[in-house]
Amino acid sequence: MSGFSAAWLGLREGADHAARSGELSADTGRRLAEHAGSVSSRHPLRIVDLATGTGSNPRFLASHLPEPQQWTLLDADAQLLTAIPVRMAAWASRHGLACVHTADGVHITSASRDLRLNPRRADLSRFPIAALGERPDLVTSSALLDLVSAVWLASLADACASIHATVLFALTYDGRTTMSHGHPDDVLVLELVNLHQKTDKGFGPALGPDAAEAAAVEFARVGYEVRRERSDWTIGPHQRSLQDELIAGWASAACEIRPEETARIRRWEEDRREAAATIGLVVTVGHEDLAAWPHGIPLF
Repeated sequence: MSGFSAAWLGLREGADHAARSGELSADTGRRLAEHAGSVSSRHPLRIVDLATGTGSNPRFLASHLPEPQQWTLLDADAQLLTAIPVRMAAWASRHGLACVHTADGVHITSASRDLRLNPRRADLSRFPIAALGERPDLVTSSALLDLVSAVWLASLADACASIHATVLFALTYDGRTTMSHGHPDDVLVLELVNLHQKTDKGFGPALGPDAAEAAAVEFARVGYEVRRERSDWTIGPHQRSLQDELIAGWASAACEIRPEETARIRRWEEDRREAAATIGLVVTVGHEDLAAWPHGIPLF
């Protein structure tokens, strides 16, 4: 899998959380609560977070889901996983929650909160069903599906259907990007970025901008009810650091696809950085959130 730094994940977390569909997350939580209420023996809500990074997804979702919650946080990057206890402790402190480090990970509590988080290293490139562990109620991820292949996504849908797990996938890039104060080479660079999105990111040829539609088709295929909502980033002039990182990343991706245009692409990068610093830019990056529920969820 293509690696991401903890610094980059921290830089984008605010934009991620602001963009996500709170309505879709809350609806997922309500459905899980209704299901839990009709189960005779109550157990903690079991959640698997795929490619968790430093744990941004549970920091957003925890308040939308019924409790107690038992999270298994899977990622191939051991360095990112080691950052989770520190990031979760800081998050807990901001929200007035107690955070205790345990042998397995982190336990966060208050009078009304009960979250246990267990970070675990796992190679998700082939998506073995064993990665899902003990029949999770919810399988989730953030900013992952556009990186995976069609074969990997089909395997994921089959695995989730086999255990009747609800799914929620956030912030899947869908290819729509606009920048204010248009530049003559915006179209060129962003088209090349979308081509780069379809190169292998460690899971086979990536779905890139086609991922949200492909996920909807795959989960419908295995008998799920599917709902989608837009979750676009809107990044304003006050988010210069994030804009600069995006512009630099897009330029590098475009150069990889068309190296003969490197000089032109780098001029575009300089122009866009200068515009961000002087007149200010508004950047919109298209994403989708997708939730899916098995029809007639069996009562365990």
